[in-house]
Amino acid sequence: MSNSSIQQTPPARQLSTLMLLRSPVRMLERHGDTWLVVPDLCAAVGIESKLKREWNEVPEMERDVDFFKTDSGKDEMLKIISVTGLPYLLRNEPILLASKVLQWAQLSLCTEAA
Repeated sequence: MSNSSIQQTPPARQLSTLMLLRSPVRMLERHGDTWLVVPDLCAAVGIESKLKREWNEVPEMERDVDFFKTDSGKDEMLKIISVTGLPYLLRNEPILLASKVLQWAQLSLCTEAA
């Protein structure tokens, strides 16, 4: 059997949805850390995905991509960010908006842990 025919099954992950300003933001647990789906987060707070520079400034350990099923059943690759990486992503947003998102993320973590 060749190595190319061996496929690893990714570990099952817990995916949940939180609400931010009445918009859903998908969240997942990965290695004990909470990660948020960046396009959901951007849509919820009304910032465009113009965050390319900010994305590149997020430490690599705090940003990644993951695959999500679309309504049609296809896999879609989306950017995800850890809660620790949020300040880097939001660094050029208005301070009030950034602080509210960070506060929301911390409160959501506390609620999920309870």
